[in-house]
Amino acid sequence: MARGGLRPNAGRKKANHTISAENARAYIIKRVTEELEPIMTKAIEQAKAGDQPTRKDLMDRAYGKPVETLQVQGEMKLLVDV
Repeated sequence: MARGGLRPNAGRKKANHTISAENARAYIIKRVTEELEPIMTKAIEQAKAGDQPTRKDLMDRAYGKPVETLQVQGEMKLLVDV
């Protein structure tokens, strides 16, 4: 008898809500992929018409979000236990 390794039907089974969520996600991906051109055309038209949130979303997705910097001022104390 083999020990260890991958066995058929081994491991924890997926819950019904997980399976439903995966099916819903697959359906949404399929539909968006099919309708991508009209969706993007409308988004670009809205951005050209001055819709700032749409313009920002398109730019973030095309070029990535800009890097945010954070300046911290203050005093740092280092405690060393010997």
